[in-house]
Amino acid sequence: MDFVHLKAQVPTTPAFVLDRQILNRNLEILAALKENSGCKVLYSIKALPLATVLDAAINVVDGFSVSSLFEARLAHEVLKGGGDIHFTSPGMRSDEVAELQQICTHISFNSLSQWQNSPLTCNDVSFGLRVNPQLSFVTDLRFDPCRPASKLGVESEVLASQGWTEGIEGLHVHTVFSALNFEPLLKTVALLRQQIGNAFDTIKWLNLGGGYLFDQISNLQPFIELVKELHQTFALQVYIEPGKALVG
Repeated sequence: MDFVHLKAQVPTTPAFVLDRQILNRNLEILAALKENSGCKVLYSIKALPLATVLDAAINVVDGFSVSSLFEARLAHEVLKGGGDIHFTSPGMRSDEVAELQQICTHISFNSLSQWQNSPLTCNDVSFGLRVNPQLSFVTDLRFDPCRPASKLGVESEVLASQGWTEGIEGLHVHTVFSALNFEPLLKTVALLRQQIGNAFDTIKWLNLGGGYLFDQISNLQPFIELVKELHQTFALQVYIEPGKALVG
């Protein structure tokens, strides 16, 4: 059905119109990426938290990434305990930590103080840190997680100078927005290995974040090879959390 005929059938009130064929195609791309690389895929709920999208995604993804307690509750309701829920947010409140530990499988703290000051009581949650490698690839500062004075993640130079690995099982990094190639990802991982490479021998997982438009990148091989190398060299479970790549 073309857009003109579709528009005639949609009420005049605002509405989201999803193309099921495009959604399924993007899910097929992510499924192939999982199979060929061995990574785990989390859908970033903040991209579009519609029930239709979540119900379709759970047939392919390994879970959801969330950035608020409300998103975590939604992910928990949809997954019914059947997948991973990764949480990270600079705005996590101390009074939310107890419930988040009951809902989430992974929590990545946005700062060392957030980690050190959070009341941790659950042994079933895998804790991580969001790291800021201070590499900018986005020209628009509004969408650059690594912009000057960014509040998103612990600067990698700080991690390199402090002992922080006890109790931390993973790292989370996110440096791009709507990237159409994997050059930023390769440069980011190379810098992290240079700055905090010893941590790669102790952690269990690495979340490479989102921001890559897998549906528009023709050559996925650099990503596949990177994930395989990280797994073979460090036995890391690698996660990605696309949002716009699924519903953009």
